[in-house]
Amino acid sequence: MKSSEHISRYEEIAYLIAKRIVSGNIKENDKLKGRSLISSEYNVSSETVRKAMQLLSNYNVVTVKERSGIYVLSNTHAKAYIKHFEHQRSNKNAVQEAAKLLEQSAKINQQLEKKFKQIVSIYEKDVFPFPYFIYEIHDDSPFVNKTIESLNFYDQTGGMIIAAEYQNILTQIPSPETKLKAQMTLYILGDKTIKDKTFHFFNE
Repeated sequence: MKSSEHISRYEEIAYLIAKRIVSGNIKENDKLKGRSLISSEYNVSSETVRKAMQLLSNYNVVTVKERSGIYVLSNTHAKAYIKHFEHQRSNKNAVQEAAKLLEQSAKINQQLEKKFKQIVSIYEKDVFPFPYFIYEIHDDSPFVNKTIESLNFYDQTGGMIIAAEYQNILTQIPSPETKLKAQMTLYILGDKTIKDKTFHFFNE
């Protein structure tokens, strides 16, 4: 089994030994090889083998007898450890795969947003080449419920209101009788000078 960053190496060694017990390659009451032989067989350190044996001991798969060795206790418990290990590995892999997908999704969304802005910029220049800007009516604005006609907007700013958006409904060339609403967005034809005058007008 290839070691991964998700499962500790000693857990993998414990899993491989448990599989050998379940397969009958190692039988109940059999004495396992010494740590040095096991570490050489699996190409791991003696400390890794010690942790693996301790883990199997915790699951009652083996028992570690001082000055005697390591003995197999239960085939049934070996099956239980295998089931636990495979479930844990599956969960950890799923978590990491989800994290990678989220990371990829975030990068894709950033690229899409950048590309969308480029497209919108090109579209606006091709379809509507005149400069315009937007202004949102504040909740506490004194202009709420006043009609566009009553603003004398062109005389005050030199700009022209070409559209009004409210509650996701966009109205092009709104009627002079249209009343301003809090959080209504106005689309105004004009350059930076008119924009400055407009913000001054609404926030005076």
